[in-house]
Amino acid sequence: MNTDSPFPVGTSAEIDLPSLKERLWQKMRDDLKDYIPDISGTNLAMCPTCCRFLPIENFNIEHVIPQQSLADDPPEVRDAIPKNERGVTILLCNKRLQIREKTVYWSGCNSWKGRFYDKYLRETFNARVTKNNSHTSRHQTALFNACYLGLFAKYGYQITLAPSGLIMRRQFFSPNRFNKDVPLSCQIILMGDAESQYDELTDKYWRPPFKFTFEPNLCYVGVRNTSMTLPMSRNPETPIVHKLPFAPPKYALRPDFQTIFH
Repeated sequence: MNTDSPFPVGTSAEIDLPSLKERLWQKMRDDLKDYIPDISGTNLAMCPTCCRFLPIENFNIEHVIPQQSLADDPPEVRDAIPKNERGVTILLCNKRLQIREKTVYWSGCNSWKGRFYDKYLRETFNARVTKNNSHTSRHQTALFNACYLGLFAKYGYQITLAPSGLIMRRQFFSPNRFNKDVPLSCQIILMGDAESQYDELTDKYWRPPFKFTFEPNLCYVGVRNTSMTLPMSRNPETPIVHKLPFAPPKYALRPDFQTIFH
């Protein structure tokens, strides 16, 4: 388990869902208070994709690597590593998506990910898409969004609220093609064969499933048998200054709460 992450990803045993949801909820709120102190006087947290402030009953647990994909893992992997750790858990909202009182989607971001991306993520992580030569743009956008959610799971709301976070949040709601503000270098997937066994040498393949390397304006993400690049406004491993009247850009976070949903 990665103890540096603001959000828990699992333990050595499966975690019951109510307990996990409460832990994720509290971690989200504690992290959000660093950027919005007033949130402490409410019962709300922010969905990392639509950025709406909602109570706990409007959130569901989401495995960034879908549960149907986790079911494809070899039996020895499923026995050794709980699915919450292999899949990386976060909370996404379940509230209807609306714009100016018009319903865009009858459920929330949790269901949106399941409907538009999970099938394609499964085909990517079990390498079926490479074996069948059936790669589509949906596989690319699905992996891009999974990498964003994996980044959020590790580094929290500083990812969501940065200018690059706005680019990635907008892409979440565009499943069929990349938006024009996503750099071309971030629209390319590298894929290899899926790992088929578990031992000491392959343990790092399975956990943590997401690995991040940062360079100026970019984050290289390796996840299982794939890799992709994400836009990045600032390195999230650089400390954020909270109290100085002026902070050098690399130490500053200018939160962006833009959202079109209500």
